[in-house]
Amino acid sequence: MAGVSFLTHLSEFCATQAPSDLLLQPGAPVHYFKHNRIGMEAGLIFPPESVPEFLALGGLTEWPRDRHLTLVLEGHRFRTCFYTAQGSQRAEARLLPRDIPSVESIRVPPAIVNAAVSSDHGLILVCGQQGTGKSTTLAALLQHISREGVHKDHHFYTVEDPIEFAFSSQFPLQFSQRALHEDVESYATGLATALRAKATVVLVGEIREPESALAAINTALTGNLVFATLHTGTVSLSIESLLRLIPESRIKSIQGLLAEVLRAVVCQRLVPGREGGQVAVHEVLMPNSEVEAAIKLGNFRGVGASLETGLNRGSMPFRLSLQRAYEEGLITSRIRDEFTAYLKS
Repeated sequence: MAGVSFLTHLSEFCATQAPSDLLLQPGAPVHYFKHNRIGMEAGLIFPPESVPEFLALGGLTEWPRDRHLTLVLEGHRFRTCFYTAQGSQRAEARLLPRDIPSVESIRVPPAIVNAAVSSDHGLILVCGQQGTGKSTTLAALLQHISREGVHKDHHFYTVEDPIEFAFSSQFPLQFSQRALHEDVESYATGLATALRAKATVVLVGEIREPESALAAINTALTGNLVFATLHTGTVSLSIESLLRLIPESRIKSIQGLLAEVLRAVVCQRLVPGREGGQVAVHEVLMPNSEVEAAIKLGNFRGVGASLETGLNRGSMPFRLSLQRAYEEGLITSRIRDEFTAYLKS
């Protein structure tokens, strides 16, 4: 199996088996993940002579190190990470949905959807560990508000690493999607350009250093609706992690500014579904005066406590999201109880 034949067989494998991720190494069988469990397709070998054609999918001529790219193979789109391990060339490729799902189909909490639809400016954080579907949630939210809400005829501007989803719109130039390292050198630089590009809705792929943290908050202050991600597991840890990026000399003033612009925080996890697959459960924070005061004081325990007292505003702890998923028949009582106990530990 060589050349195009391997790529065609790989495409057919993705179409029939629907893996979430592929692990590829020239000369080795294709490994894959399905429902977070690793498997191997022994009859599908990645022949070394197919490497040039595989690299050409990303416009590459040699195997890069620690590079993220979106590859397209016969209609399948992959978010791909290239790297080496003990001198061996490897790639992890996550299979992306062909279409951006609706916010309803992936169970984005209504409070988050309402905040995205109705907020003319501010900061919305979508958080979670690697592989919990943050990018899919963000894509669904942006596609949704480009069609209804206060921003439906505004300019959307993203800085992503890499670009994962292609948005559709009646206006061909409504979405300006920029790839980190290819179109722009840093998130902070990309955010600075967003202000000059007359963008109203801005997506920051990830806040990971002081410059992007400050830029995201400042962009929200200037009248833009900013979406950003953090690799954090709870809403209180998300706010704490964001503020820990701020230089100590500015922390007091930035705590006040963050309290002013923060519109919502959602953290998501994936749990095993009753019928297989995975189901998203969420922790949601909808700020009020109590939360704003806690942020200004750096009282992150107080932020977490407000989840229980803010249910009427749309805030929601993980335990309630797990219970609702159980009541909807999406997960078993065993999964509900196991994950509830795990979150308490």
